[in-house]
Amino acid sequence: MRVLLQKHVEPAVTRNSARPGAEISPLWTLGSTRTPQRTRQREAPTSSRAERAVFVLLLTIIGAAAVPIGSIDPWWSGIFEAVIFLIGACALIATIGKSWELPLVLAPFAALVLVACLQVIPSYVKAFPASYQILSLNPFETGRFAIRLGAVGLTLALLLRFTKTRSQLLKLAQLVIFVGVASAVLAIWRRMFPDNTLAALWNSKDGDFGQFTNRNHFTLLMEMCLGPTLSLAFYSHGPRRFLYFDIALLLSLALLLVNSRGGVISMIAQLAFMSWIYFSATFASSLMEQTSTTSCMESRAQQFWRIAQGVTVRSLLIRLVLVTFSAGVVWLGGESVRERLESVPGELVPRSGPLENVNPRRLEIWTATWKLIKAHPFMGSGIGAYKTAISQYLNSGGSWEPQQAHNEYLELTAGSGIVGAAIGVWFITILIRQSRKRLRHRNSLRKAICQGALVGLVGVAVHSLVDFGLHVIINTLICCCLITLAIAKVSCYPVES
Repeated sequence: MRVLLQKHVEPAVTRNSARPGAEISPLWTLGSTRTPQRTRQREAPTSSRAERAVFVLLLTIIGAAAVPIGSIDPWWSGIFEAVIFLIGACALIATIGKSWELPLVLAPFAALVLVACLQVIPSYVKAFPASYQILSLNPFETGRFAIRLGAVGLTLALLLRFTKTRSQLLKLAQLVIFVGVASAVLAIWRRMFPDNTLAALWNSKDGDFGQFTNRNHFTLLMEMCLGPTLSLAFYSHGPRRFLYFDIALLLSLALLLVNSRGGVISMIAQLAFMSWIYFSATFASSLMEQTSTTSCMESRAQQFWRIAQGVTVRSLLIRLVLVTFSAGVVWLGGESVRERLESVPGELVPRSGPLENVNPRRLEIWTATWKLIKAHPFMGSGIGAYKTAISQYLNSGGSWEPQQAHNEYLELTAGSGIVGAAIGVWFITILIRQSRKRLRHRNSLRKAICQGALVGLVGVAVHSLVDFGLHVIINTLICCCLITLAIAKVSCYPVES
């Protein structure tokens, strides 16, 4: 009997002892006839020094992109593209001999770059074989868009590849929050001291948009940074929770300072989505606990009060955010914000009569964009060529001519047609499906970061209906960070309750 036990127990000890720190447990239990069960302990992935250096470089370039006002100028876009392609080359060298898993979310980026390339390639006309035409009405801008989108796609690929651990995921979320805090402090400081010498370095007409010349670009950045901040505030405990709530209050106040209608509406949509996702998670977890309980020690009334307690706590926290938001509106000048919100219907009402020396409204821009879409329905008029293409369908009588459609979805369809719209729907579908998997993760920190990223992306989706903030490099990079926080495959150790 002793020899038989030694035969089965010693191999188990040898296999478990090969991993330092692993618990030693026999494969067989005395007095049991069940099939042997092997204890599984997955090891957290390790990163080499070169891979960690690439991750640090990524965080550095993303943080540096938020500094200059040149982030909306071609020269800064060129610098960013050159640096990100250089980092990509370094990443290939650092991962020689290692496999690369290309996530499915990168496929829409590659497809859209392919569409842009096809738009600048001459295509022969059937009626006139000797002649040819180019689909894009501005081939230079379409080519520039292909390079820019390739750099953005490479950034997302590198973030998904090198964000592998719980620590790296948290650092990426903290970088997003840090960029938001620095931009908010700069905006508030420039509003309080508009004549300061340092503030004049940005050389903008208005001094209350931080490092941006457009209020809507700034508000989109605040909305994206607000999502992870609020989610980590609900996840954290003790002093950290109050710190994150203070940061969320700072971001909200900075957003209200610029008095953006789209920003206020997007923030309300974010808070509504956050309420919905937290209530859904509470009821789902409570239902799972109730169905998995096999003992009758807890009565129905106790289960009901336990569920009600969790819902009440979350409800109070969400109401606290809403009350804080309302108080900020009143404190920072609720009358001006109310007047701006009341002017929203005027943007959607068609004007009649002579429109000479009058700048176009959003409804008029969208109407002209729709005419452009109908004129080039399949492959579009050229991605990035909107300014050239829209001039044929919009007669601007004022001093301002729109360079964007003030609606990212309409502009994508106008530039790439039905093909580009289908690619956009494909990307959103992949993002939703993969983020839902992360929401079911056992680790509470992983779920919290995914929820915060989704809250930020909801702000992007709503604000993109009326503005074009993703045309700015820093906003595009922060959006890539949110996508990474939402869908990255990260092994979180230790598993928290």
